[in-house]
Amino acid sequence: DGMHYLRIGLTLKLPDQKAQAELTERMPEVRSHILMLLSAKRPDDLAGIDGKRELAKELLETVQKTGGSPDSPARVQEVLFTEFVVQ
Repeated sequence: DGMHYLRIGLTLKLPDQKAQAELTERMPEVRSHILMLLSAKRPDDLAGIDGKRELAKELLETVQKTGGSPDSPARVQEVLFTEFVVQ
């Protein structure tokens, strides 16, 4: 059904500098998993506020999982969108 374009900007809300340092160390893995998640999305999945809320939830889970270890997930409080374009 053709090519689509998705551009998002996001900010991760973290509790402190230690959480930021720990997440920064794992950023290549985090980015890779985020890109994999986003590449599987269709425009219909992201339509409306509910689609965006679901995406934020999935991104939060992905970052917590890949930004930490199985016994100590990354301490991310919230995913906040700063930009969101779907074409």
